[in-house]
Amino acid sequence: MFFELAHVFKEGCPRAIEEIRRAIGTQDATMLERHAHNLKGSSANLGASGVPLAAGALEDCARSGNLKQANDLFKALEQELDLLLSELEAIPQSIVTT
Repeated sequence: MFFELAHVFKEGCPRAIEEIRRAIGTQDATMLERHAHNLKGSSANLGASGVPLAAGALEDCARSGNLKQANDLFKALEQELDLLLSELEAIPQSIVTT
């Protein structure tokens, strides 16, 4: 089950990041909150801690309606996502296929 969740997460990440980037660019707090919330939940389902925290901070920023910090929070989220995706890629194929 974990590996299926990880696969779905990895496949969906590029779109989630693009949606968050678009929401920040258009200053759409509602869409930013929604996409950050979804990414927070899906990464938490994998047992991650950094991505949910970073996505949660971005979600809170959007909920407040003050997007002044959104770009900085987004950069932190991207860094956490890079770490998580690297960790997921490092899982040995032998574990994935058994």
